Amino acid sequence: MVSELIESANHHKQDNCAVLSYFADDVKRIALEILSGGEERQEYQILNLARRCHQQAIADGGLLHCDRFFNHVRQEKISVPISTRSADPNIKYEATVNQGWINFWNEALCNCPAPVLFKPHASPLFSSRDFQLDKVPRYLFRTFDRKSFGRTDENIVASPASEIRTVSSKFDIFSLDTDLAMSIVDRHMNPWRVKDYDKHAPDNLMSWTSSLLYAVQYALYRRHHYGCASDEIKICVADTTKFDRGQFVHARRLLQAYYDLVRQADMRQNFDTRLLVYIYQNGEYLSQGTLYHAGRSCVISLAALEESGLYSLYPEFAVPHRQAKWAITTAHLRKLWTEQHVSSTYRELEVALSLARTCFVGLNVLEIAIIFLSFKRRKLKRVRGEIPGGDENYLRSLEEHIPEWGRKPQEVRQYLAALRVLRPNPRVLDDITEEIYPMIGSIAAETDGGLIQVLLKCFSILL
Repeated sequence: MVSELIESANHHKQDNCAVLSYFADDVKRIALEILSGGEERQEYQILNLARRCHQQAIADGGLLHCDRFFNHVRQEKISVPISTRSADPNIKYEATVNQGWINFWNEALCNCPAPVLFKPHASPLFSSRDFQLDKVPRYLFRTFDRKSFGRTDENIVASPASEIRTVSSKFDIFSLDTDLAMSIVDRHMNPWRVKDYDKHAPDNLMSWTSSLLYAVQYALYRRHHYGCASDEIKICVADTTKFDRGQFVHARRLLQAYYDLVRQADMRQNFDTRLLVYIYQNGEYLSQGTLYHAGRSCVISLAALEESGLYSLYPEFAVPHRQAKWAITTAHLRKLWTEQHVSSTYRELEVALSLARTCFVGLNVLEIAIIFLSFKRRKLKRVRGEIPGGDENYLRSLEEHIPEWGRKPQEVRQYLAALRVLRPNPRVLDDITEEIYPMIGSIAAETDGGLIQVLLKCFSILL
C-alpha cells in the first residue's frame, strides 16, 4: 500500500528521495494504523493513507513535517545531495525542500482513484447524527451540458474542485473546519446569492435529484436559457444500488445538520430558503469529488426523450413560455398534475414504456416507466385486502409506509405508492435493494406486452 501510494507521486518522487528515506518508518506506522482501522477495500485505504500523510506533512509539528528532517540533517551534519538544493540562491534551501515535500503529497493525494464518500460518523460533531446514507432513491438524475459547472459525461461526474485537481477535492466535507464546511454548503446551494462567485475556492459538491420531472424541466430550461441544442443537453441516471454507502447524501439533511451552527444572519436566511420554500423541495442529493459512474448508469439526451414521445405523454412540457423557468415551472406542473386525480389511458402506458425502453438502456424498463407515469397523480388499482374506503383513503394507506426520502417531491411519493401496489409489503419501500427490485428485474427482460400487463395491474385505465 505504501509503495503504491509513493509511486502515484512519480513526478516528485526523485526530488524527495532523502526526505522519503527519513520518514519511511513513520509512513509505514501510519499505514499500519489505517490497516487496523477496519477499512476493507484497498482503494479507500490508500486514499486514507494519502490524506493522513498529507495532513501530517503540512501541519506544524506534524509527524511528517520537514522540520523534523531538517533537525536531523543539522544534528547529524549530513551532507544533503546537490539535487535537493535550490538553483535559485534567493530561495532558501529548507523552503525549497519543504515545498517539494508538500508537492509530493499533493500529487499522491490527487492521484488516488477512490471516490470521496460522505462519512459523518468520522466527525465528532456528527457521529451520533443519522444521515440515512443507506436509504436513498434507487435512481438519481443529473442534468448537464457543455456549459455546466464541473465536468459530467458518459463516464464521470467531477466537481469544479476535482476537475482542476485541488487537494481539497479529496477531503470529505465532514472532515473540514465547521465554518468552512458551512460556507461551502451555502455557496453550493445558493450560488446566485454569492458575490464574486468565481473568486471563491472551487466547489467540490455536485447536485443530483430524485425527481425525473425536475431533471427534465431543467433540461428544457437550459436549452432556452443557454441556447444549447437538445442533443447536447443530457441527463445522467445513476443506479445508487451499485455505489458504495456514503456516495450520496440528502442535501436537506446536510443543511439541517449545519443549521443550528450557523451564526451569520444572511447564511441562516439562505438555509431557511432552501429548507422551507416549496419550489426548492426537489429531492436534491449531493456527491463530492469525482464519481465514476460508467457501468452503473445511463446517459440520455433531451433530444432522445423528445423523439421518443415525451411531449405525447406530457404536452405541457412543450409550451414555450414554461421552458423559460425552472423551479417555478416544476412547482406549477407538480401542482397542476397533483390536483388532477385521473385514470390513465392505454396509450399513456405504451408511451411511458417506449420512453423507458428506448432511452434508458440498461436500466429497469418497468420501473422507469412507472417513474414517468408518476409525474401525474394517477388512480391506482386496488390491492386485495387493503383498507376500504374512497380513493383518497386508499392512497393514504399506500403512502403510509413511504420512507422519509420518498415523501417529497410529490411525484416520487406517487412512484413509491405505485410500487407498493405491485408489491404490498411496506418494508420493501424502506430498503431499495430488497424484494421488489429482483421481482421487477425479472420482468424487465420480457416483451412490451408483458410489461403492459404489469402496468395494468398498477394503474386504473380509462375505458
